[in-house]
Amino acid sequence: MKTKRSFIIIMCLLVVLSNAMVFANVDTHINEETPSLTSEPIVEPIPSQPQDTDLIEPEVEPPVMLEMPPLSSDGYVIYYDYNSLLPDTISIDLKYDLYHTTIDYVYAKNGYVNIREGPGTYHPIIRSSTLYEKISVLEAVQGEYLEKYAGDMWYKVTWEDDNGIQYGYILSALVELRLYAFDKMLESLYRLEEEVTEQRMGFISNYKNRSGRAPYYKGRSEDIYGNVRYQSAPGYYSLDDKSEFIYLIDGTLISIIEENENYYHVGTLIHDTTFWVPKRFINFNDSIQLFTQMVIVDRNNQNLTVFEKRETSWVLVSYNLATTGAQSKFKFPTPLGYYMAIEKKPKFLYLDDYTRQISGYAPYSVRFTGGAYIHGVPVNFKNKVVA
Repeated sequence: MKTKRSFIIIMCLLVVLSNAMVFANVDTHINEETPSLTSEPIVEPIPSQPQDTDLIEPEVEPPVMLEMPPLSSDGYVIYYDYNSLLPDTISIDLKYDLYHTTIDYVYAKNGYVNIREGPGTYHPIIRSSTLYEKISVLEAVQGEYLEKYAGDMWYKVTWEDDNGIQYGYILSALVELRLYAFDKMLESLYRLEEEVTEQRMGFISNYKNRSGRAPYYKGRSEDIYGNVRYQSAPGYYSLDDKSEFIYLIDGTLISIIEENENYYHVGTLIHDTTFWVPKRFINFNDSIQLFTQMVIVDRNNQNLTVFEKRETSWVLVSYNLATTGAQSKFKFPTPLGYYMAIEKKPKFLYLDDYTRQISGYAPYSVRFTGGAYIHGVPVNFKNKVVA
């Protein structure tokens, strides 16, 4: 008899949001035909001829009162006010809230950016953001217009340091506005839950090519979608023509449709078609019997959430900022898809990119594909100086 086991599923999500989903734009433009505060209502002269008493006289419109734009506590015109709250539809029981973040924040993607005391270059610099830093945002206000960036919008941001909660302003053109896309995350969670309930599930298992080397795709080690041969399994569109296939990477969750002597016919949650995969590449040893935990990584917004299933409902237990992988000589982007949490470690050691010596460790590590881990903040080892 199979025993029920609980597993974490990792979903890497790419969300592209339009500005309309982020902002509630307020149009403060006054039409030229709008009466001013001093305009007098227009009253038609009383006609001398008898009138039909059944006709209702038109009401005279009162003058339009012009509203002053809202001002911030610092006296600046507010363009946008960011005060998003967690959706009412989500049950919440946070297990990690030591470094709480707001739902709206800015992301310093392209380098170090000055944070100033006010919204202008004439204000003193408080500090500079670090590369890829995520900073909570409170408001977008009107500040100094900078011709180089063709704009005057500045973000009021907040952070906490050893001296307590701090505030400052950062030019909007130099950072990217981000948020937690809870609606998209829940959509992905429910979709997987339905799949797990209705299908027999497994996952691609080929860590360090231990299940065998996938064939070359037309002489290359990369398929047309950029998936690489190493640590992958071939997913054939048809067994009648094995020249066309894609690489299904290690850890990918699959559902079983049918099988023959040597292959499983499978589907995934991110492809519109199905594939035939050699049986040796599919693992059922840790097949999902009870789906109770899910980590969702939003690669676009650089954050993640953790959900737990409690009785009949899902509960949000953590939401935090994250830094995903990047394309470089020694790094790879975090792949999109649904993955099994294959292996857990209290920590894993990592190498220096150039010396290839052990440089430090990352705590609380969960491997979900190949050598890719979700982990805590890395800790660098201190170099020992020998006299």
